[in-house]
Amino acid sequence: MSSAGQSHVGFPSIYESQNQRHTGQAEIGELRRTTGENVQGFLPKDQQNEVNRLHEEQRQKKQAEAVRNDPTLAANLHGNRPSRGALVDRDLQKEDEAILKKKNDAMTGKKF
Repeated sequence: MSSAGQSHVGFPSIYESQNQRHTGQAEIGELRRTTGENVQGFLPKDQQNEVNRLHEEQRQKKQAEAVRNDPTLAANLHGNRPSRGALVDRDLQKEDEAILKKKNDAMTGKKF
């Protein structure tokens, strides 16, 4: 078994000269000043807030859609028992879906 240099990952002969090079913080700062790009890969503070706001909006839309589809979900999310009306609505919704499914199956005929 040969020890391929001091690298712990693969053989050094397959890497180019800059692939396993460690850069210091001063060098990274200099690159950022000269190029004007975000070479550290971090998001600016205002951009991170915007990303968080968009994720929160998407989560709220998904939750609103789920509550619209399941009348008992709102109570369950808050740790409460669903009301009798919500339970009846859920049962009626399931029955309507079953009836519509039967009608769709009857209209399409046999499937090959």
